[in-house]
Amino acid sequence: MVGAFHRRRIALALVFGICDFLPVLPTRERIVANKLVRRAEKRLKEVLVQVEEERRNADQFKEQLEKAHIRMKQLKRQLEECEEEASRANSNRRRLQRELEDVTESAESMNREVNTLRSRLRRAPLPFTTRTIRTVYHLEGVSDEEGEAPSGEPSTNHQQPAQHE
Repeated sequence: MVGAFHRRRIALALVFGICDFLPVLPTRERIVANKLVRRAEKRLKEVLVQVEEERRNADQFKEQLEKAHIRMKQLKRQLEECEEEASRANSNRRRLQRELEDVTESAESMNREVNTLRSRLRRAPLPFTTRTIRTVYHLEGVSDEEGEAPSGEPSTNHQQPAQHE
């Protein structure tokens, strides 16, 4: 009887193309050897199918990786564009803030000046009263209606009286 080790050795020899042992082997051992060869061939086919499937999977993974790299580059570009846009918006916001501060400061300065002038007007005696102004206008030939603005205050557009020759 041929032991298990010997049968495996014979099967491996058959798989690798060494068929010299077949004519020498008895019929029973030849049947066992053929069976081992068929199993080895079946296993070889399974391994080849598995290798092919692994290769296809590897190709798919490579394609997915390439797509992911392309998508990553796209997202990086979009991020850079968004950062640039945010930077421009921030600089515009700072510029507008400075302009607002300047305008606010100018308005406050004008309000202080107006308040100062109002307080001076309240404290200082007026050199002319409304009656005196009307008299001056009347002497110049300007009627009260022409001399007063709709608010009842003297008009600022002084007309020169016509010169009589």
